[in-house]
Amino acid sequence: METVLGLMDLDLALREDEPAALADESNDAQRRQHEKWHKANRMSILIMKRAMTEIVRGGILNNDKVKALLEAVGRNSMSQRRLRREA
Repeated sequence: METVLGLMDLDLALREDEPAALADESNDAQRRQHEKWHKANRMSILIMKRAMTEIVRGGILNNDKVKALLEAVGRNSMSQRRLRREA
């Protein structure tokens, strides 16, 4: 999934931390970077959720940051594998 997002130039939200909140004195470059990061974050979340089965989506809490969503998917996947081995 990370590769797909990288190829689509949407991995910014995975590579960089969320930029600081905009202030009245923020310049145009800061505003563009802020918007670019938030757009990449939103699009990445949509793509990841679309790629998940309904069962996987249901087992993961809603996240508003793609990094947190990716971590939750990883934890869920490890838990599922552990349960299958124990069964």
